Amino acid sequence: MPSLPPNAERTTPGTLTISIDVEQTWGYWPPPRRIIEGVLHEPVIIDRLLDLFARYDIRATWAIVGHLLLDACDRDCARIHPPVAFPPGGIASTVDGSNPREWRDAAISRNMDIIERLRCAAPPQEIASHSFSHIRYDEQRTDPAAVKADIEKAKRVHELFKLPFQSFVFPDNIIGFRPLLAEAGIQAYRGRSPRWFDGLPAPIHGHLHLLTYMLEVTPSPVTVTIDEAGLVNIPDSMLLIARHGMRRIVPSAKLVRMGIRGLNRAVQRGGVFHLWFHPSNFLVKMEEQLSVLDQILHHAQFLRKSGALEVLTVADIWGRMIEAKHSSSGPTTCPLPAKISRQSGHT
Repeated sequence: MPSLPPNAERTTPGTLTISIDVEQTWGYWPPPRRIIEGVLHEPVIIDRLLDLFARYDIRATWAIVGHLLLDACDRDCARIHPPVAFPPGGIASTVDGSNPREWRDAAISRNMDIIERLRCAAPPQEIASHSFSHIRYDEQRTDPAAVKADIEKAKRVHELFKLPFQSFVFPDNIIGFRPLLAEAGIQAYRGRSPRWFDGLPAPIHGHLHLLTYMLEVTPSPVTVTIDEAGLVNIPDSMLLIARHGMRRIVPSAKLVRMGIRGLNRAVQRGGVFHLWFHPSNFLVKMEEQLSVLDQILHHAQFLRKSGALEVLTVADIWGRMIEAKHSSSGPTTCPLPAKISRQSGHT
């Protein structure tokens, strides 16, 4: 039987935000076989996720790689999005029509159907940008001209399909070039919470990250900030990990407990619990993974009905901040300003 955590009666409720990275094969260069094959199953996964969201009245933020909106990409692709020069040793991951056809075709199939599912979903879902071609916005290694072109193409394709271009999720969670995003009209993004093992070599980092799940480290609620570019930064709290490879050893019950404790802590502190994942994270052990999310959302529903939690999209949080900023009389009804600050850190 669920119960309210201590201090749940506080004036400022906690907030649940869910962001989902829809990138299919674009997050891998080249993509592994499991991802290529998984593209065929992704519409089913998205339908199942939308069913869960409908059951619990959840509005989430779906960040889409813009290239998925194109209905074709062949060797004439350069006419649509010409390749951009990258610095020596940089990340050359724009599409120039020369990628292996097998996975390029997989990446562009069934995508408009997915977009229509999201557009027609009830409750309404937010569609955000996950860049155009999933290049890394790495200020140390990626040419600013490439990022600028990528942003322009993403915005153009969103405008073409009459999709909002307000919220952003950085490819590979590498935060950079925020002034360029602000110039293009982006207002909010998913930030990245620092971990003590950041900066360690990738294999060590990966094992320590996995260890946090084995030890059931409770995710911390995050503070919404306004960065120096004027963008709203909503850092991540917890990744609902996939279950392939070594991640199979993490029992699903641990993921459930981590999610529930993260929600409880957000309620106790009046903060934001920001859960995120990819649809492909449900490819392995699909029913088990969906059950994990179901149990987390069930607890969120209990907290919500108790008045201790609200569910907001990334754009909703931005709107609350604007409301608070322009409120001219009396206390604002927005609970978020208590956890909002001006951020002065670097990327």
